[in-house]
Amino acid sequence: KYSNNFVGYDYINGKMFNDQIKINLNNLLLFFKIKLWDKTTIKVNKKIFKEELHSFYFQKTNNRINEYIKNNKQFSDFNKINNIKINNIKKIIKKIDWNSLSSTSPTYIHGDLHFENILISNNKIIALDIRNDFSKFKFIGDIYYDLSKILHGIIVNHEIVNNNHFHYKKNKKSIQIEISLSNDFYKNLKIFYDFCKKKNYNIKKIE
Repeated sequence: KYSNNFVGYDYINGKMFNDQIKINLNNLLLFFKIKLWDKTTIKVNKKIFKEELHSFYFQKTNNRINEYIKNNKQFSDFNKINNIKINNIKKIIKKIDWNSLSSTSPTYIHGDLHFENILISNNKIIALDIRNDFSKFKFIGDIYYDLSKILHGIIVNHEIVNNNHFHYKKNKKSIQIEISLSNDFYKNLKIFYDFCKKKNYNIKKIE
């Protein structure tokens, strides 16, 4: 069922990816590679597709930063994180190679590929909440966005955040941040990097 703001699925008896042990991360990555990312023979206007990616990455990032600073001014003026000196966020994003980020071949993607959107049911992988508006080309986008979402989910585990297993402390213009790691952190990180290197994905671009 669906409406303007909601999509409903038939109930699936399964577990979220992080709550099961039958399918490992390598199996998961191979699944999405076969089902989505390998499908590169998509006929779209490459110039328009690149413009769409640039708008998604550049404009959306700037809009979110401006909105965040507007609503969280107490976090906009610090110059150290965990004793590491940093530049102002506006200076940091000027260093990003937006052209490189926007230069990729179109593929089918999930668009919100974190582990809470992946169910394992009877050894089957089921993806939920697929994003259909990454660009004007429905269900088509940038494989590196999916890969980056997965890497983010490994580093910043949503369940750990939801259970408040993190801490931050602000002192004048310095901030200290700590977050607990999941039990599978190092194993999944190695699997992810090994997979990306084997498939010749651009690690720097993902990061």
